[in-house]
Amino acid sequence: MCKRTFQVWGALFGLLFAFGVSWAADDSSVVRFRLPDSLEDALESFLPEAEEGDSEFQYLVGLAYCRDSSMPGHQAKAFAWFLKSAQQNHAEAQLMLALCYEGGMGVETDVRQAFFWCKKAADQGLGVALNHLGSMYLLGVGTDARPEEAVSCFRKAAAQGDVEALSMLGACYVDGVGVEQDTERAIACFTEALEKRDPLAMFFMGLCYADGNGVPKDSREAFHLFMQASLHDLPSAQFHLAQCYEKGEGTERDMEQAIRWYAKAAEQDDEDALFCLASCYLKGIGVPRDARKAEELFRRADQQGHEEAEDYLEVCEDLLRLEERRSAAAGKGSSQSDGEGGQK
Repeated sequence: MCKRTFQVWGALFGLLFAFGVSWAADDSSVVRFRLPDSLEDALESFLPEAEEGDSEFQYLVGLAYCRDSSMPGHQAKAFAWFLKSAQQNHAEAQLMLALCYEGGMGVETDVRQAFFWCKKAADQGLGVALNHLGSMYLLGVGTDARPEEAVSCFRKAAAQGDVEALSMLGACYVDGVGVEQDTERAIACFTEALEKRDPLAMFFMGLCYADGNGVPKDSREAFHLFMQASLHDLPSAQFHLAQCYEKGEGTERDMEQAIRWYAKAAEQDDEDALFCLASCYLKGIGVPRDARKAEELFRRADQQGHEEAEDYLEVCEDLLRLEERRSAAAGKGSSQSDGEGGQK
């Protein structure tokens, strides 16, 4: 699958985690429990049964702590309760445990454990777990990359109505990953997912319009779809939206907007957005020239795996050394001038 398809996964993890919290509290068909507004009320409602060993209530206590995860120690407590519930074969808790392991929330990051628990949840037929397992097979996260298994997971999840899985199945058809390439089927998947307002479908269909892949090339429609997906906080869409603004594709050229959207994607560590934003700071395009800021952004892009960032880091370091020498020389010259003035 093309590299830019993969850019979405950083955002997808965040979407899955948020979706898991809100959706799991409300069963897909019957509302079982709603989390009270405060942690104290949630613990009062759920903790007694959780301490008695009820896996559903253990899971809900985990969700309550997870929702307040910014508080010290709450991520670890959420993980501990998810683990208790998952060990009793609670599918939603197994998925949340997997996401904790994958994101290092309350526990050290361990992608093999993430895969183990996600597969357990998927084996119970949990649609969102099947979708996430598909992404792990696709990218080789915690396991060997197995594109055919990924497609199988996406199909099963899509059959259960998981709209993100439908979009990912379409992406596999576009590039012929794990399945025979079939642009017509891909567009059909994206179109169906778009009807349900799926941000991934907006992004992938935007790429199709940008490239004229399966649909007539239409830069305005691509821009429109990237904008919609960007408003859902997908960093890949934000990067491509910034590109549209910078190049004037599908819209008027606007470097202020380009910088804005590069920055939003860079906040989520999109490697291409980090690289482009760094380049803008290095050259002073749309922002004041700032070699130190550029160096910081190139370094982050390099850490995310951008192939060219390391070379530009050396350029920034050379520029910073040159600026330091100039500053030192200017300071020395100023001191000499002051000294001469004093002698007079």
